[in-house]
Parts: sequence; structure tokens; C-alpha cells
Amino acid sequence: MYHYTSVFSILACSWLASAFTTTNVIPNVPIQSPKVQELSGNSIGRTILSASSSATDGTSESSDQNVFGEASDAFTGILFSLLHAFDPDPIGDSSKNLRVLWARALLNTLGMIEDDVASTFLPPTTRGMVTSKGGASLFTPIVQFTEWIQARTDFIDGGLNHFLTSPLCQSEDDGEPMPCNAILIGAGYDTRALRFRNKHGGKIQFFEADLPDVCEGKQTLYNKFKKEEDPSLKQSTLIPLDLNVFDDPNVDFMKKLEEAGMDTSLPTFLCFEAVLFYVNENAINNLMSSIFKYAENSKNGELMLCMTDSLKPAVDVPFTNAARNFFDENNMELLEHRSRWGGAVHFALAGSRRYSFESEKKKLQTGVLGNHVRSRVPQLVNSYTPTQSNNKDLIKNPSFDNVWYAVAYPWQIDGFETPLDAAMAGYKSNPTSNAANKKPYATRYVII
Repeated sequence: MYHYTSVFSILACSWLASAFTTTNVIPNVPIQSPKVQELSGNSIGRTILSASSSATDGTSESSDQNVFGEASDAFTGILFSLLHAFDPDPIGDSSKNLRVLWARALLNTLGMIEDDVASTFLPPTTRGMVTSKGGASLFTPIVQFTEWIQARTDFIDGGLNHFLTSPLCQSEDDGEPMPCNAILIGAGYDTRALRFRNKHGGKIQFFEADLPDVCEGKQTLYNKFKKEEDPSLKQSTLIPLDLNVFDDPNVDFMKKLEEAGMDTSLPTFLCFEAVLFYVNENAINNLMSSIFKYAENSKNGELMLCMTDSLKPAVDVPFTNAARNFFDENNMELLEHRSRWGGAVHFALAGSRRYSFESEKKKLQTGVLGNHVRSRVPQLVNSYTPTQSNNKDLIKNPSFDNVWYAVAYPWQIDGFETPLDAAMAGYKSNPTSNAANKKPYATRYVII
């Protein structure tokens, strides 16, 4: 028994340790090809381009890996082929999407997230590895490697719940749910549309965008779920879409969503989940520009942008102030923010601003979504230090002993470019006071 447990643990370690390094396709796993909505100009293949690459062989700078990553991909590709070898509803896709799916089922079994759908997507002959208490317990020592999946799940679910409880999505008269859009970019085999299918009176219009082959696999999973779990399922709209197509400035991102059936008059929740790492910089700039133009247009329903993703090339630092400046410059309001891994990933909620004509001069103001969400999320903190730590004891009982700490001026922490800006801000808010009393040069200590 010990021998089998050891082998199992080694396989598990390999699976989880490489869960974030692969974009390869699983070998020898057949793909079924159900009908999936096709949009003209979208299906341009799987090539992932970097900002400086014009590669057409499916390789790019953004997908380069070290020797360990390549070896791990090869090994786990074989492993997942075996796990799905006897699947009556086979799918073929990036093993990374499958690993996240297995991890979600595991986290649900361990009570770390609520996802009773993920396990239904797994082969019935092998799902017990992560759905049984005995199998899941074997992963306990290394489950910390899945914390990134747990964190982004909690953040996106929380943002979507805030959106659905807003006055734009619920009648102010009787609290009845009203129609709204929820668009998931880089959806992979995410289960959110199914987990929320019976919430909000069934009035959420879900759209899920990913590469064409991923959408084919997702349709297979939906067919399986409808057959075995919910015969009356009204599934989301799948959009086969390579985001690198927006490298062409003449291809408009929000127009593509509209062509797929998005009702522009409705409030919209737009989510990017760990997908922009694989998109070239020109395409990112163009699609973000499309989003900002859409959000500012008062003819459209208000937009909430939810990201657990990269903000590069616009923001390549972890600081909330930099993220807020980015959204301010594009007439959206940052509502909630934190970052990870030195700014490689940002968890951000941002809402539309709307022009007010109450005075002689029109002015951009916080939208209905922004006012609603801002009262329900933590206040933004302008910090040049990490905002979280794996050392819970340190966060609970801060100390200067045996820890790194930062020394900063208030004008830096509060998000001003210079101490003069801080002093003038104090003067403008209360002209009769002495702006020097704001003490922009006082010292603050912040425990890291």
C-alpha cells in the first residue's frame, strides 16, 4: 500500500507543480466536434504570438519553457491521457485546462471552494482520485500549490455576486432579478456559468470565449452535463476566439461580443481570467481600448470589468496607485485591487463612469455599479509594499523583529506623485487650513 501511495503522490506533485507552465495539447485523446458558434475572422488557429514575434509554427516567446517545464508537460500529458483513456465523453485540449478542472474538483472535496460541477466533467472511472475523501487526502501536503486557483475563484465569484445585487440587475421596486450579461474571457473548462445557472432567476446571459479547440471540448462537457445532470439546461453561448486577432486595429473586441449576441443595452460583467499572458501586446492594447470606449458610451449599459490577469503592458508594477491611474486615464473607476508575484497578476474590479450634466459643465462620475460595489469591498490602499503574506502570524501580530519593513512618506503611500501634490490636495480640500499640517514628509513604517 505504501508503494502505491508513494507513486500516487509523485504523480500528484508533478501534476500540481506543472499546472501553470503548459500550453501543449494532450496527445492521443480524441476530440469530438459538436457545432459551436463560428464568428467570421475569429478562428485563426492556436498560434500564440508574443509582441515581437511573427511566428506561425505555434511557438512564441510567451509560451517558451525551460527543460523542467517541457519534461513536466510531456509526463503530465501522458498522465492525463491515461486518466481520460476510458472517458465515455472524451475531450482533447491543453492539459493545463484539464489540470485546473481536476484541481477545482479537489478543492471542492476539501471544502476550499464551492464547485459541485467540476467533478461531473471528469471521467467516472478516475474522478474518485479527487472526489473521494481518501483520494483527496493524499493531495493535502501539496494542495497549497492550488491556492492561486482558489483565490481567483473567490475573487471572481465575489465580483459577480456584487454585480448581480446592484440596482442595475435587480428591480428597486420589488427586488426581482433583471436581465444582465456575464462574459468570461479565457473561460477554459471553468464551471462558473453552470454554477450560476439557477441564480438570479436564470436571467444571466452567459458568454464564454476561448480558443476554438477549447470551445469544442467545452461543448462536449456541456452535452455531457445536460444529458446526465440537467436535461433542461440552457447553456451559455460559446465564442471561438483567438485574442491575438485584435492585433489588427480594425477588428473591434466589443463588436465581436455584440456579433455573438451580447445585448449592449444590458449591464455587463466582463471577466478576464489568466488569459492575457498568452496575448501579444498590440492585441491587448487594442482590445482594452475597445473596452474603455464601450464603457464610456452612455448608450451602452454600464460595464464592470473583473480581472485576475496581467495588466501589462500598461501596468508592470504591483502598486494599487499605478493600477488606479491606468483606469482613471481611461475613464473607469478602480473599485477593488490587489496584486501577486510582483505585479505579474492583478486582481481588479473596475466600473464604468458616467457623465453628469447637473452643472453647466459635464463631469465624469462614479456609475451605479461603482457606487454599489464600492460600499461592499475593502477600501483601496495605496501601498508600495505587499498586501498579503503566507505568514499569517506576522499579519496578525506585526513586528519589526526578523522581518523586512518599508519606510515611506505619506505622500507616497497615499498615491501622490510629489509631496507638493499632497500638500496642495490638502489645501484644496480646506483652503482655510495650513496645508503644511498635512505633514507630507512625516514617516510611516509599514510591515512587509
